[in-house]
Amino acid sequence: MKSIIVILLLISSMIFAQEFQIKRINFSPIGQEVEITYDLEGNAEQIYVVNVTLKKESNPEFEYIPQKLRGDYGKGQFAGFGRKIFWAILFDNGSKFVGNDYYFEIEVEKYIPGNFPWLYVVGGSGIVSGIVYYLLTHGQPQSTTTPATGLPTPPNRPLN
Repeated sequence: MKSIIVILLLISSMIFAQEFQIKRINFSPIGQEVEITYDLEGNAEQIYVVNVTLKKESNPEFEYIPQKLRGDYGKGQFAGFGRKIFWAILFDNGSKFVGNDYYFEIEVEKYIPGNFPWLYVVGGSGIVSGIVYYLLTHGQPQSTTTPATGLPTPPNRPLN
């Protein structure tokens, strides 16, 4: 039994292993923008979703998502070296970012077209259908026998 669990864990880790990796995130001011560079090692044909977050070392709770970005971010084929994102910091009121302990975090995930949870929709509708069928076919039993008085049984009371 333990060997089956170990085999299943190994198979699941191979299936869900990341096939890409972000390396060498750097940034520097260039004019009125901040240039963010990164390397994305992965399949050049794969479409990725790249998101950028500004963080602060002295305040772990600080997170800011830059608004005015252009370059190699969003959805696209971004695998490669020296990818660049430009942030128009003045558009985001750059004067509020005082200090020198800021850094950028780049999050990447594979883009899967039609990534809609069909399994949950189909499974959920099957469960609901089964419950409705059960309630309709196995509802409250109706008595067809007549009491000792010879009168027919009254109709069932409606449920509130």
